[in-house]
Amino acid sequence: MPAILRQISKTAIAGGLARLLTIVIPFAVVRVYGLGPVTDAYFLAAAVVLFWTTSMAPVLETGIVAELGRDGAPGWRTVGRIGGRFSLLAAGVALAVFAVFALAPAAGIEAGMAARARGIFLEFSPLLLLVVWSSLLAGWLNLHRHFAHAAISPAFIGLGALSSIYLLGPRLGIEALILGYLLGEALRLAYLGGAIVSTGTGGRGAAQVGSAPAAPRSPLAGMGAQWASLVLLTLNPVVDRVIAGRLPAGNIAVLEVVERLCLIPTGVMVWAVLPVLTTHLAQLAPEPHGLRRELARIMLWTFVTGAAIAGALALVHRPLLSLVVAGSGAAWPDDGNAAFLALAAAIPFHAATLVLWRAAAVLRRPAGFFIVLGVAAFCLNLVLDLVAVAYWALPGIALATFLTYFSSCLLFWVLGIRPRD
Repeated sequence: MPAILRQISKTAIAGGLARLLTIVIPFAVVRVYGLGPVTDAYFLAAAVVLFWTTSMAPVLETGIVAELGRDGAPGWRTVGRIGGRFSLLAAGVALAVFAVFALAPAAGIEAGMAARARGIFLEFSPLLLLVVWSSLLAGWLNLHRHFAHAAISPAFIGLGALSSIYLLGPRLGIEALILGYLLGEALRLAYLGGAIVSTGTGGRGAAQVGSAPAAPRSPLAGMGAQWASLVLLTLNPVVDRVIAGRLPAGNIAVLEVVERLCLIPTGVMVWAVLPVLTTHLAQLAPEPHGLRRELARIMLWTFVTGAAIAGALALVHRPLLSLVVAGSGAAWPDDGNAAFLALAAAIPFHAATLVLWRAAAVLRRPAGFFIVLGVAAFCLNLVLDLVAVAYWALPGIALATFLTYFSSCLLFWVLGIRPRD
């Protein structure tokens, strides 16, 4: 365990530095461009890109460790095959999302904002392809226990976006931010490739992380269902923003700000802690009871840490939110404070769900398990959104998110992880 903690500490430092750069992006957008229709359209389009990133990256990174980290596992040829298939999927998703944006006015979204969001997403679309290959290379480095390289790589995204906002923003407007994202992701991909070469892992086959060989199966088996479940889970923020689009202008931007603040702890966890824990759990996969005992300890620490962070954010939320929007020229609404508190309370359950999803993937739960839980979480969030927004507006959407994370965490543990007698 001390070795695991050392790896987590090193990776957390690297991931924390990277996340500091990426987390401040939406706050910089608000300060530079203000709260209004343009930022609403950008955040609506960016939510779709974030949905792709947060659903695709865990599947590919976890899949590389869980599927290739076994005796006789194939190497780069399989990685290339996975990348090719998911690249085609990225193209299909881009076309589907573009069509959905074209139909957005029929769903109650103002036509002008829908058109602006559609144009911004079209410019963003190459990012979907870049993320597939960045995730695969990050997973390969995690497989060979070079966690810090993968964790620090998102710093290039932050540097690219922030540099473009302040250097090119006055001339190019919101397009400067899109250009910065694309450049940053391309530099990240190049950095990960260089890290593989410099660490000498490029010529290796898959590293064995388990103590016993797994039954032969296709490395793609189950990954489609895992991605589908994460699609449904990560579509929830997109749905939240669509429903917030029915509220007065500026509510999408407010939701983006409070959600991004509350995503800082889980964001660092995704980039820094979970890669190490996934590889550690994969080592224990041949002995499921041992894995569950270790997972119970991990879950305890996850809840304790998440609750402490949530409490600290609740105590300082007013000055924190005032600092974030200072200089934007817009008054911060009281609904933003209430929404922030609801999302902060969800942090322990969100973090626990992230851990449990990866544990279920390592345990190779059947495809139906992932699909059923994804459908349940999506439907629950949608129903709660529609009901709560009618009574509590923006805070109601945040409350629906809290209840969805709580329910997802409970279902993952009871149905997927808890030992059967």
